[in-house]
Amino acid sequence: MNRIHIFDYRTDKDEKHPITRTATRAVILKDDKILLVHLNLTSEYKFPGGGVEESEDLIEALKRETLEEAGLTITEVKKCLGYTDQIYPDKYNPDLTFYMRSIYYLVEIGPKQSELNLGKYETELGFHPSWVTLDEAIQTNSERVRLGSKHRWTERELFMLRYIQDNLETIKKGSN
Repeated sequence: MNRIHIFDYRTDKDEKHPITRTATRAVILKDDKILLVHLNLTSEYKFPGGGVEESEDLIEALKRETLEEAGLTITEVKKCLGYTDQIYPDKYNPDLTFYMRSIYYLVEIGPKQSELNLGKYETELGFHPSWVTLDEAIQTNSERVRLGSKHRWTERELFMLRYIQDNLETIKKGSN
């Protein structure tokens, strides 16, 4: 699996009782647009996806999270684009280090839109799927980062949007 980038926000690089989380993210392209989740509360974009539960494999989590957050069924996983790692002090306990690995997959979706199945936090943030151009998403998330977004995912997603834009033709070619 291709490591795309590491975001290391630690000031103290000594290992501190790590907490790890793995997440999957769907990259859904159609014509000149990408499907992202728009957050009404913070006016930013993120890829559909989220944490892998204990009883799931990566693809099961990818399909579940895409259905929950975007209301769309994945019909085909074309290929794994790679992963990003984020490492930072845990927000609840500074004696712990939080490791988040986000694995990005290029996928195809079915035509049917289902009802979203959001958790309380996602509902509060105003998650809703939105087809946008890469330029629009990059501009929006760049502005959020510039203004100091409190969400660690904003910088990660901005990085991945730029990565996809820079590698779009290669990404669209081939599968697995």
